[in-house]
Amino acid sequence: MSVHDNLPLYVFALCRYRLPEAIRLERGETSTVTINSVEHMIIPDAVDLSALAGMAKTRRIFEDFEKGIQDWSSRDSRSLQTYKFQSPDLDRSNDQRLALTLDPQGRRLSVRLKASSRFLSRENNRGNFLFMKAVEGSGPRVLKVSLDEFESDEGKALEWSKIAVFEVSIVDEGTNAKIDLTSRAGWQILSRIELVAGP
Repeated sequence: MSVHDNLPLYVFALCRYRLPEAIRLERGETSTVTINSVEHMIIPDAVDLSALAGMAKTRRIFEDFEKGIQDWSSRDSRSLQTYKFQSPDLDRSNDQRLALTLDPQGRRLSVRLKASSRFLSRENNRGNFLFMKAVEGSGPRVLKVSLDEFESDEGKALEWSKIAVFEVSIVDEGTNAKIDLTSRAGWQILSRIELVAGP
């Protein structure tokens, strides 16, 4: 965890536990439970939010699942959601493409990416965007997605820095079932997400 001059620090623990057996919920079921700790914060005497713009934008790897799905959530225990595009150290230049390393494992899969700006300020809210593409075969392959491949009902252009909520889901077209991206088996299908330069 990095501490930066003139910027506040917020810390809390998010603990995810696997239950001995699945339990029924109001809608569906779950085999895990998540508990949050009390939030602690350090607020400097002088907060300078402009310091965020000056932070080095050096990180390109968005996710490699080496530490599981930290910084992600799942509402359906299959898809993954994150706020990671708002991380100030992520290089979010618009000339980059989103690269997903996938292994369909001999199946035909539908990759679905949703991006939303709805939690940002009014001037930064671009609306909702969707990208879908079929991927098939065996062995790792890289699916590269540019900003203009995301479709919007409102006809607006997407920017990487304007994504508040980002969601990934993968559907097996043979069974029409979502792949469980919260599991190790899911990370063998989707093993890496990063922003890359070039075509």
